[in-house]
Amino acid sequence: MSNEDECKAIKQFLIELKPQQVINSKITSEQLCLCFISVVTALRNENAINDSERLVLTDSISIWFLRSRQLLELGQDQEGHCHFLQKLQTDILTIENCTFLFHYVIDYWNEGGAALANSLNDLFTKLLQLMKLVHSEAVFQKTLDGWLSQVLKIPASMRVLYYLLDVFATETSMHKVLQSKPDFVADSLSLMWTESLATPIGKCVTSILLNVYEKRYHECKRREDLDEWFLLWEGPTLRYFQDSRISKRIEICILIPIFKSLSNDIFGQFVSRNFDSEAPELIPLLKIGQELSIEEEPFDDDKLVSLKFIEQLLQQDAYKLSAFELLTFSAKKSKVVAPYIYGVIKRNIHVFFVDIEVKTRNAFHSVLKHFIDRVRDSSYSLNRDYASLHAKDKFPDEQAQKLRQIDDATNFVQWLIGFLKSQLSPGSQYQRKILSTKVFKTLASSSIDPSIRKPYLDPRLRTPFPFSCNLSEDETLQRLLIDNLTDNYNDVRENCLQLLTMFAYSKPSTGTANFDAVFEKSWELLKSYKNCDGGAKLIEFLIETSGDKSVLVDALLKELQKKIDMSRASFKEAIKTPVSGYLLALNYILHKPDLIFETGILETTIDKCIVLINSNWKIVEFALCDDPFEQNTPSQHDICEVSDPLVISYAFRSIKESAGLLAALVRLPALTSKQLIACGELMLAQMSTIRHSGAFQSLIPSFVACCRRSNADVPQQLEIWLEEILNRLETKTQFITRRSGGLPHIVTSILGAEDNKNRPLLKKTFDKLFLIASLPVSEHEEQVDLPQVNAFNCIKALFVESSLSVACSPYVYPSLVLCLQSFTSPLWAIRNCSYMLFSALQNRLFGKAGKSVSARLFFSRFTGIREILLDQFKSSVKNSFGYEGSTESPSLSSGMDSQIVSIFLVMTILSRLKQTPGFEGLKEFESLVVTCLGSHNWTLRQLAARTLPSMSDNVIGLAKSLLEKLTLTSINQNTTHGCILAVSELTKTAMENSSSLGLPNELSLLVGGGIPRAIISNSCFVTANAYVGLVELVYSSGSMPKTCVSPWLSKLGEHFVKLNIDYSVDGTRQLFLRSLMLFLLRHENECNLQDVLLLGLYSPYFKVQIAAAQYICSNYKAVHVNNDVIANRLLEILFEDDTWDYVKLSVLRSLVVLEKEVDTSALMKLVTSARNDELRAVALEYLGFFVEKNNSQYEYYVKHFSRDQSPFELRKSSLKSLINFSKRNSEIRTSFLISRFLYDDDQELRMLSASYINQYVLGLSGVRKLTTSAVTANLFYETMKMSPHLPDDFDAIILEALQRDIGIIAFEKYVGVNQEDLFEVEPENQFRNTIEEASRYIEVLKHFFKNSSSVRAYISMIVDELVAQMSGVRVSDAPLCWGSDFRIFTQIVLVRKLAIEFDVKKLRKLDDLLTSLNCNPLIFEITSLV
Repeated sequence: MSNEDECKAIKQFLIELKPQQVINSKITSEQLCLCFISVVTALRNENAINDSERLVLTDSISIWFLRSRQLLELGQDQEGHCHFLQKLQTDILTIENCTFLFHYVIDYWNEGGAALANSLNDLFTKLLQLMKLVHSEAVFQKTLDGWLSQVLKIPASMRVLYYLLDVFATETSMHKVLQSKPDFVADSLSLMWTESLATPIGKCVTSILLNVYEKRYHECKRREDLDEWFLLWEGPTLRYFQDSRISKRIEICILIPIFKSLSNDIFGQFVSRNFDSEAPELIPLLKIGQELSIEEEPFDDDKLVSLKFIEQLLQQDAYKLSAFELLTFSAKKSKVVAPYIYGVIKRNIHVFFVDIEVKTRNAFHSVLKHFIDRVRDSSYSLNRDYASLHAKDKFPDEQAQKLRQIDDATNFVQWLIGFLKSQLSPGSQYQRKILSTKVFKTLASSSIDPSIRKPYLDPRLRTPFPFSCNLSEDETLQRLLIDNLTDNYNDVRENCLQLLTMFAYSKPSTGTANFDAVFEKSWELLKSYKNCDGGAKLIEFLIETSGDKSVLVDALLKELQKKIDMSRASFKEAIKTPVSGYLLALNYILHKPDLIFETGILETTIDKCIVLINSNWKIVEFALCDDPFEQNTPSQHDICEVSDPLVISYAFRSIKESAGLLAALVRLPALTSKQLIACGELMLAQMSTIRHSGAFQSLIPSFVACCRRSNADVPQQLEIWLEEILNRLETKTQFITRRSGGLPHIVTSILGAEDNKNRPLLKKTFDKLFLIASLPVSEHEEQVDLPQVNAFNCIKALFVESSLSVACSPYVYPSLVLCLQSFTSPLWAIRNCSYMLFSALQNRLFGKAGKSVSARLFFSRFTGIREILLDQFKSSVKNSFGYEGSTESPSLSSGMDSQIVSIFLVMTILSRLKQTPGFEGLKEFESLVVTCLGSHNWTLRQLAARTLPSMSDNVIGLAKSLLEKLTLTSINQNTTHGCILAVSELTKTAMENSSSLGLPNELSLLVGGGIPRAIISNSCFVTANAYVGLVELVYSSGSMPKTCVSPWLSKLGEHFVKLNIDYSVDGTRQLFLRSLMLFLLRHENECNLQDVLLLGLYSPYFKVQIAAAQYICSNYKAVHVNNDVIANRLLEILFEDDTWDYVKLSVLRSLVVLEKEVDTSALMKLVTSARNDELRAVALEYLGFFVEKNNSQYEYYVKHFSRDQSPFELRKSSLKSLINFSKRNSEIRTSFLISRFLYDDDQELRMLSASYINQYVLGLSGVRKLTTSAVTANLFYETMKMSPHLPDDFDAIILEALQRDIGIIAFEKYVGVNQEDLFEVEPENQFRNTIEEASRYIEVLKHFFKNSSSVRAYISMIVDELVAQMSGVRVSDAPLCWGSDFRIFTQIVLVRKLAIEFDVKKLRKLDDLLTSLNCNPLIFEITSLV
């Protein structure tokens, strides 16, 4: 029975069958039994069924087991019960049949997909349930024991092992599993990093452990009695729990199920057995306890862990997220939040806002969102209870307590809002802004603002806040959000727009001042190359919030038409302002058409947009399709007066944004077929002619969207476009770019939109492309772009396109044949295209690099490919070696190159194939690959050597035969080199395959025996160098006896000395001497190590000198030899005038390792005059070990290299130098300079400076040594303020740093001045927050130098200067005005802070002036926190 319909009929019969029918009908009972026999017979006859039938049959037998069990349970008192049970025992459910089904489950679990695996799981579970009813307990258990023994022999990498053990755990004791395999838990957990095994292993291990506990340890009364059970699993579980790859899986799949199933006492014992109270690893376990409601607040009264320790972990990047989650989580959301939790969060929340890791910030946002929900629910509950008590006039103390707790929640939310606003201030970093806007969105949707409309609230919201914070009426927040609509990052702009939209629709209009300011600013920014993106976002905001939206849209269209008309009239004048911002604004608007347009108006707007896009294309076409400066027309003469970047930027940006607008248009439901075709025709014209890569790439997504819409609305249009493009392929032209222009992308876009399962367009395309690509060519046709080249490029593009991956499968074989036939084409263009197509096909066949497939499977899947590859390989090898013997001429050289490339590509495929036992299909290839080991081409020899191991089923035998071949006197150096490389690759493979056994002694002896001939007596340094590498490989593996090499070490040393005496301009000799010296250093006796090093350092070859110096840096043995002798030679090299800087660099690094004192003036000379920046960096770093205090030159260079604009290596060396200096001269000046690196742009330097300050300045120990840089900065300045006094001149150092952050007061310079650039210039440091850092300087000055005359004079001067400039300019502030400029904002904030802290008399005048000019309100809010 193999017919699928019959299988489905049986399944349907069993589904519809009711147990009562079987009891009452003997015929139905017999039919039921026949069904089982039919299904099992079909399953036994495995060749007769396909995959779909197998799934139906497996489901059928599962249903049969279910019906039989129901029948037995239902009919125990019925007459036919015993008869049916008897039949089951003797004829149906015999142990033989059960065992067959057991083996069937094992055989097919891994072979089928997810559906079959689920069906088999269901089958086996129901089989055991039925067996338990049919057979006696003894028979049942005996059968299970036998099966279990077989299951344990299944490889650990197969999922079926874990599925079956999980099922067995419900029916029998699993202690025998752990007895027979004591390391089962550890071995299984080690595989949980694999995605497919994680869940089955987790369920299996959990089931086994719970089974063992229930069967053997459930009745234990004493804790000591459970030790044995804990020892079965706690060690490996905790070990792998520390592995970040699988920690979450172990938590979800093992720890939570175990602790959830057992008593709370088990959790307590597990924690006490394995963790100290201050172990960071304890935190995830405590979180599990929280989730299971075992221990809700383990830090309360320092029960399981102290609150202080939790706060310390909050200050470390590795643990802060889990610590924050533990601190804020509660299984009961209405549980009151303790006041101290708010305090801890306030002190430490900033560490998440400076984190540069997106994943960490997103996870924190999720946790904070849950905490805000908890604050809402708990305060709601408190308010409800208070109202109840107050109404009854009971328990006044409890009422007061509940009100205090509500006040705590209110104060925290208000503080959080203020903190978030400070993170949005002008000049704040991206990570602060993006996280702040996300949290604001969470707050806005949480009902904290009662005016926010319901559509914007969280749909899961059940309870409101008992208090309110009116976000939508917060003028400061609104100002900040409007300012950030022009941020450089689109996600920040989008979040701000969403918040402003919420607020606009949630409250009545409060005036038009802000609206008018934004309106004016938006039109101004649209005219700016640098800021037009922000201007477009402002237009979108205005459209969202405006009452008369159509007026704005019309104004935008008219302004764009005016700009395009101006460009048509005078491109030279119009180019000064871009049109891209207007197009982007329209794009934003058309993404929300229902909000703005009526149907008729929308159709008109679409027509206008298409006309405008067409007009713009005609204007910029010359700049993107041809060289605009090659044309000889009057208009082009005018353009030559404009810079190239400006012309290209204008054209590119306008096309990029018009492409986005076209994408928006083709997605509009109101778009007519005529408009759709117009859009498609326009993009076809652009993609066919544009040369600018960026402009072309921007069009691809839009054209893809257009094709998909066409396929839905006018499918015949796709065929028209495809026919047109395929016809263009046959046109010979000199104007198509090297990759056939946009033709391949057009073809893939059209075919990617086709949704017909038969893919007629794809078939038609491949037929046409194969036909064109196969056309014969002659050598003279190289002068033009060939149709064959275009066809090859299109075929390649089709295989690269991921959406066409499955559909292109039938065309892999003919494409591969086409490639192989074109490898030796007389034209380079054809050969080159065939190579690229071949690479694409190889990726399609084998996947990512390094992945291989079975040779048998590959050749059986692609019938005929073996013969084609073999013929091509034979022909190319024959011709290649034939060319080698000929006198070289240009034509012969070209032909030989093509043959070599052909061999190379064939061997690339062979290298991805795995030899399978019994398969002889690679034998003929193997002999050809061995022949290639003698090729004159070095790269070909290398590839042949790497290919051989995967082709041979006896790598050791092949290696020995090649070694024996080396002894032949007739062998040439090319073949010698290839054989040595091949033996090395074969040896590596043998070592990987038998890592515990090592290499056969015979092979090692052969390698050792070849030393005299291949190294000492060999005149070819290339082959000698390769053989040194082979000897090193074998000797390092431990397989070669020392007695085999030791006798030759002295000879090798003598050979090295002989060759090392005189200099020769021979690079191969240098490389050989370098390898030989390193071999001697690794394997010579330690007593000779110094001599070998000195020989290397005195060598006339720079490669040898560098290798010797690097060996000292990386090898501990070199540090313990006679340092003085080695160091003196290193110093000689370092200060020799003719030594190359690169040699000096390695020498200087080795001196650092040896800690040899060097004259500071000599090192300073290197710092000041070396041409190599890396050498200067290392010299500066080393200088820190020896330079004395108060060395002004050293201080200058340390500060100079510490600047944000210095390269990373120089900044790093400056920091390391300061650390080296500080370890000898611990003083506050040096520590202060190191603390500047806590705000460095590079995380490595922030971590390095924080680590040093934590350990050596703050004296932190244990886990606190890892405190993050943001917290370290706070602790450093707090510790500084606790000092009794600072050096008298330290005020000048602090003041210098403060002056650098404030800069020169330039209010007049920046107000109303827009410097127009093409691009936004990024700051050198995107992490440093100037206000935050300078505020710490101000605190130190206030604490220690409040009466310093120089400090007060500076403060008085900058306050006067700021007041004078602001009074002189007298320009009022507004959104996106001077108060939004980060330079002005930072200066005003810092100046006002100074004025407040130092009681400056003009503070009142400054405040009045700021108020009268309507300054950014955040200035007062931030400085009021002083």
